[in-house]
Amino acid sequence: MNMKKTILLIDDSDFILETNKELLEAAGYNIITANNGLQGIEVAIKELPDMIICNVSMPGLSGFEVVEQIKNNKRTSLTPFMFLTGFTDKSKMREGREKGADDYLTKPYTKKELIGAVDALWRMYERKNINPNPRK
Repeated sequence: MNMKKTILLIDDSDFILETNKELLEAAGYNIITANNGLQGIEVAIKELPDMIICNVSMPGLSGFEVVEQIKNNKRTSLTPFMFLTGFTDKSKMREGREKGADDYLTKPYTKKELIGAVDALWRMYERKNINPNPRK
């Protein structure tokens, strides 16, 4: 049975959450959302999404803190993780990668770029034969 992959979107902007949710649902993904880092971590641990897409700059926990906690939790450590950000500074991108993010998509981006980045991340995990959620 081919189940729809679930993506958790974490962003403090309702507009970004709703827009990306619509784009990704239209591409065939099941989407769950969280509007801050702490809620995102809680949802990730409870729901075990197949991928997490997270904003970097949020009040409370930043995306960098979120990725560290996700990657340090045994239930979510293998979950593909992508940042969406307005930062174009290479040092910020490097920091995100060092903390465990698999990819970075800078704003503004097109629907094609978003779907392409998501599909590329799935392919990378498949090539490495990594099952992010062996419990599913």
